[in-house]
Amino acid sequence: MKKSKLKLLFVGDSITRGRLGVSYVDIVQKRFPSYEITNLGRDGETINLVFLRLFEHLKKTSDYDYIFFAGGLVDAVFPSFLEKGKMFEFAYWVQEKKGIIAKSNSIDFYEYYKSNIIDLKSICSANIVLVTLNCCNEKLDYKYNLVRDQFNAEIKKIVAEEKLFLADAAKEVNQYLSGKNQRQYSFENFWTVTYTDKLFTLFNSGADWLSQLRKLHTTIDGIHLNSKGAELFAKSVIEVLEI
Repeated sequence: MKKSKLKLLFVGDSITRGRLGVSYVDIVQKRFPSYEITNLGRDGETINLVFLRLFEHLKKTSDYDYIFFAGGLVDAVFPSFLEKGKMFEFAYWVQEKKGIIAKSNSIDFYEYYKSNIIDLKSICSANIVLVTLNCCNEKLDYKYNLVRDQFNAEIKKIVAEEKLFLADAAKEVNQYLSGKNQRQYSFENFWTVTYTDKLFTLFNSGADWLSQLRKLHTTIDGIHLNSKGAELFAKSVIEVLEI
């Protein structure tokens, strides 16, 4: 019988944090109001930084029933910054100096991800749930989405090999977008990404207004979630919790 109150830890990048756009973690909390949820999402982190923060956090608190790990999207999309003009290129080098180390291919991604999951299992008794990665652009054949697809395949491989749980958010998003007119849009303007989008999404329906303005379906900018995208992500998580 499932406990009426569970302790859940969500760790990941800006998609998990939910400050820019709509938070899928908040939707999960509303679905299970008695659950104690900790959100360790942080903007702009590659998988190495997400794992480092997770292990530091678990040194202090480790008595979770479930850990939802959602890292790697920044690794897939980070190289695109070098193609988007001087400001994005500058941001790329600044982030690299801060310790951003993107895994450039699926082999490196798999090896790093799996070794850290093995370490996580050795220090923590929680149920570990790996969350597949959101789109890097709503046009599903966009070249960085193909990298993301490879990463998601590696995530599923690790789930099978290590006998973990899978929240297949990517599958939900892909199925929804497959029947839509997909627009090529991803981080088109440096200042909207860093400033104005954050302001708009502070307001009710601000995220969905941005999506409508840009003719997008699940995101506000090709990556960060609107209400529909957050609903699809939350659905994949809730399905795991209701097993």
